[in-house]
Amino acid sequence: MHGNALIALGCPLKLMLTVIWGWLFHHFFAFHMVIILILAVGAAEVTYLLLVLISGYLNAVLYGQDALVGQPIYPETPSSKNDSPS
Repeated sequence: MHGNALIALGCPLKLMLTVIWGWLFHHFFAFHMVIILILAVGAAEVTYLLLVLISGYLNAVLYGQDALVGQPIYPETPSSKNDSPS
């Protein structure tokens, strides 16, 4: 998934990750609900940031583009007239 799409889906994706992590913490641990909510929000943030970092890395490696702006990381430089043989 492209970095822009992950950032655009940030709020719904974080909410979904919070629900998933909350269910996992509630199902496997007998914590108080406030603690489960805090853990779920923190885990969702970490998961989201890891997804953004992995997406940016894959864009850079596979496509040679910056993940956020979609521009080439190494832009082409204009060729100089001195480089051509005379």
